[in-house]
Amino acid sequence: MISMIKHEIAAIIPALNESASIKKVIDNCSKYAFVLIVDDGSTDQTRTIALEQGAQVLSHDITRGYEAALESGFARAREMGFKYVITLDADGQHSAELIPEFHKKLLMGYDIVVGSRDRLQRVGEYIFSYFGQFLWGIHDPLCGMKAYNIECVSGDVGINKYDSVGTKFTINAVKLGKRVISIKIPTQPRMDVARFGVGWKANKKILYALYMALFK
Repeated sequence: MISMIKHEIAAIIPALNESASIKKVIDNCSKYAFVLIVDDGSTDQTRTIALEQGAQVLSHDITRGYEAALESGFARAREMGFKYVITLDADGQHSAELIPEFHKKLLMGYDIVVGSRDRLQRVGEYIFSYFGQFLWGIHDPLCGMKAYNIECVSGDVGINKYDSVGTKFTINAVKLGKRVISIKIPTQPRMDVARFGVGWKANKKILYALYMALFK
């Protein structure tokens, strides 16, 4: 069963200066999926460690952002012929042991499977969650652990019109009538400072993404 999953699904993991956690993340994910690290301009040993652990690594010469890293990973997964992709954060907050559960939902015919975290970290996330549930039936649109049928991250559904903090694929899919389901997931504390930021700066980015999703 696990070998079939690894043949069908690629784990896309954007990473920016995650040398403290990337080895453990790769070790855990490689049990269940083909691991593709998108090194978004790291200046530490993220790329070197990832290669040493046997992951395939795509590198951006400069930091282009989370959304661009996802798009690079999705494009490579399509080129390699994967049927499904799953995204996870490089900080170790997501449990790789849940990959088979996400895969199972895709096999049942769902187009996108969205993780629903047991705790949110920012005020902006609670606001986005409220609108996500009310408008699109998605409890936690900002969760970084999501699985997709590769068709949902191809073509028009994946056009990047704004920085959606990784939510555009799911929201666009709902609007196009695709089948989306959420499943509850636990989260672990990250090992160091959050790359996304804290305080007003992070909340401003989240609320801007919500505004664009609502009105553009």
